[in-house]
Amino acid sequence: MLLYLSILTLLFSFVLVFFNRKKNPNQLFLSGFFIITSCFGVAHHFVFQSQDVFWIAVFFNHFVPLMFLIGPLLYFYVRGALEPNRPYTIWHIHHLIFPVWSLIGTIPYYIKPFSEKEAIAKQLIESINDIRLIDVNLFYDAGESFMMRTILCLLYSLGAGILVIRKYRSLSKREPKMNRQELQVIRWLTVLLSSVFGISLIFILLAFQVAHYEIKDIIKNQTEIYVLSGIIYLILTLSLLQFPNVLYGLSPKKIKKESQEAVPEVETKPAKTYKKKVKYIGTPLERITQYLDVEKPYLSRDFSVFSMAVAIGLAETQINNCIKNEMKTSFVKLRTQLRVNYALSLLENKSNDKITIEAIGEQSGFKTRSNFYAAFKEVTGLTPTEFIQNK
Repeated sequence: MLLYLSILTLLFSFVLVFFNRKKNPNQLFLSGFFIITSCFGVAHHFVFQSQDVFWIAVFFNHFVPLMFLIGPLLYFYVRGALEPNRPYTIWHIHHLIFPVWSLIGTIPYYIKPFSEKEAIAKQLIESINDIRLIDVNLFYDAGESFMMRTILCLLYSLGAGILVIRKYRSLSKREPKMNRQELQVIRWLTVLLSSVFGISLIFILLAFQVAHYEIKDIIKNQTEIYVLSGIIYLILTLSLLQFPNVLYGLSPKKIKKESQEAVPEVETKPAKTYKKKVKYIGTPLERITQYLDVEKPYLSRDFSVFSMAVAIGLAETQINNCIKNEMKTSFVKLRTQLRVNYALSLLENKSNDKITIEAIGEQSGFKTRSNFYAAFKEVTGLTPTEFIQNK
């Protein structure tokens, strides 16, 4: 069961890489997480349940340094999903301390002749308890390695969980409230982290038992624990089907339909921006530019990254990354600039002299008079009243 489940997860991982390698690089962290956990499952199957000398020699101990990356990859994925525009710094290299430390310690094992590794495999087949006696690393034995990896994974899942809780609280207090895609991201991350946390707890329990009991007896007598961890891992893998935007980097059609129906229409012409009249094609930058020029969605008070994602068929992360990396600004600054530019065009048009400043601000997409004044002064250095006086 473990072998087939690991292979299934590996297939999902390749789907993640294929669909997201360019448009949503953050998903590569999730792909790496699933690929390494799948390798752990395959290695566990061959080392503890197989009698094949060759495959035991191939999988035993070779992937351990990679397994120290499971926690960091999980944390980086959650961080990127919640804050796609938040940059990485040199400080984040410290997350690689344990993987590099493990890699250095495993080098002597890597350079052993394969014949010696086959001899180790035969030794494990005869007595799996001898795994504690094998020199797997310069700094720790196999039992200590298992304990450290599971504790690190548990700590990283807790750290990532704190990020999700903070994000949920900030979105709950925000006006307008969180949209469907944001809520779906929170739900997916909750499923992901809960599953990882549960599996980590089970493995920590097994690690303590390995330190005090015979491994062969543990494998024989703890079938329920293995089945429980397998069920949790199966739920985690199949949950990707429940969240197709995680696999493909796009919002589900159902969300698109519901979000379009939920957008209220306003009386002014520019407000009819959420109905997808044009099929936008091309690069993300070309789609964004076309959409802004053709439909002027920023004139709606409810214009957001999510509404743009629905209209042009891109993920929110793609839009944020494109605006940041190619347009060299943020979504909020871009929206403000476009609204102020529109307000300037209205103020410079003499036929609008009888229209109040408040009405111009409202037609430009600003929710309140104070928001309009603050944004206008930030962009032009003048208030709307001062601008009119200087015309």
